[in-house]
Amino acid sequence: MPLFGGTPFDPDVEKATHEMNTAEDWSLILDICEKAHPKVAQKLKLMIKSWADMAEFKDDPSLNLIPSLYDSLKKEGHDFSDGEIKKSTPDASTIRKEEDDLAKGRCP
Repeated sequence: MPLFGGTPFDPDVEKATHEMNTAEDWSLILDICEKAHPKVAQKLKLMIKSWADMAEFKDDPSLNLIPSLYDSLKKEGHDFSDGEIKKSTPDASTIRKEEDDLAKGRCP
């Protein structure tokens, strides 16, 4: 039982983070993000879509997990439309800078 009460999506969080999991359940993770932070979840989806459309991910077999994840999530019914966030969607160079900052432990 959670220390500070709990949330309606605690069972999903427990399922997604259970120590016996052998793989990530990205569909469940995105569902949790949508419930907790809808705008963040939408931005994450747009980033996945953007990466999946980049030639470097499509053409490099070692990076093809992103396009595969995108296709799998689309088949499961996740909406990747840009909606209201389109105006704030960063270009590829901004995405790379954010990724570098995150890798270095800095938040954008």
